[in-house]
Amino acid sequence: MNWTFFDDNGKRIKLVQHITEDNTVRNTVSGLTLRDSPVDFVQTSTFNPDTGVREKIYITGTSVNVRRGKQHLVDRGPIVLDGQSGKILFAVGPHPVRKQMEGSFDITRALPAFCEILR
Repeated sequence: MNWTFFDDNGKRIKLVQHITEDNTVRNTVSGLTLRDSPVDFVQTSTFNPDTGVREKIYITGTSVNVRRGKQHLVDRGPIVLDGQSGKILFAVGPHPVRKQMEGSFDITRALPAFCEILR
């Protein structure tokens, strides 16, 4: 679900997205496939109304939740990212996946965070 907010001049200033997913992650060599669920978070992006540039991204909730026996890979809690670079500005809670992506929005940079649980 998406909500977009505009200022009095009709320029976008905020986008709020409630994201709920049921995913899987897979080791492409061994075929081991694990559920990444439940995933439920709110992502709020703020924009500079003059330039339209995304300034910050605020994320709250659980964005990764993978279990295998006693192992648990979880990325959750509040985190604030620079909207242009992806640099972590503030974080509380475990964020092993986001830390792998530090300074980028390229999801492939997150893959090393899944290595241990997918062995």
